[in-house]
Amino acid sequence: MWALVGLGNPGQKYAWTRHNAGSILVNRLARRWDTKLKVMDKTFRGAEVKRDDHEILLAKPRIFMNLSGVAVKRIQERYNIPLGNLIIAHDDFDILLGEIRIKRAGSSGSHKGVMSVIERMETQDFPRIKIGIGPVPEGSNPSDFVLSPFMKSERARLQESIDNAVEAFDVILNSSLDRAMNVYNKKRSHV
Repeated sequence: MWALVGLGNPGQKYAWTRHNAGSILVNRLARRWDTKLKVMDKTFRGAEVKRDDHEILLAKPRIFMNLSGVAVKRIQERYNIPLGNLIIAHDDFDILLGEIRIKRAGSSGSHKGVMSVIERMETQDFPRIKIGIGPVPEGSNPSDFVLSPFMKSERARLQESIDNAVEAFDVILNSSLDRAMNVYNKKRSHV
């Protein structure tokens, strides 16, 4: 079984903020696969889907970003998902809006949600789909920036990021994480 956990903060207030890029990805896949996320536990909402030969759990924590690890640990234990099949999708302000990066493992950088997952899981060895939301405008506080909504002028680039993340997840499922990294970890040339 696979799981794609999209990090974000719960509630309408945060739904379209930059920090919820992972959650936006999970919502997109749920719509694409014609399924609805439902409360599955006090810590997360999710939907189990079957795609080709894969059983997949789409999930979003129902708790705030800084506690994401509580939900991810619960998901991993409840479904007995191997760490290599537990993919965390999250925002990254060091990556340009419109771009994504696939990562096999590693530190949290400064991402509090990923830090919580690492602490609860007691490992850094889980794959991530990092969705670009950057750059942070000069003079802006990164904490305020990630909690700000996407501007209308940024929606097309956000769409591009999410489309790429959907495709990358398909590549991971149907080919390999390495192939997804080779395809999606190239920096775009900006004209």
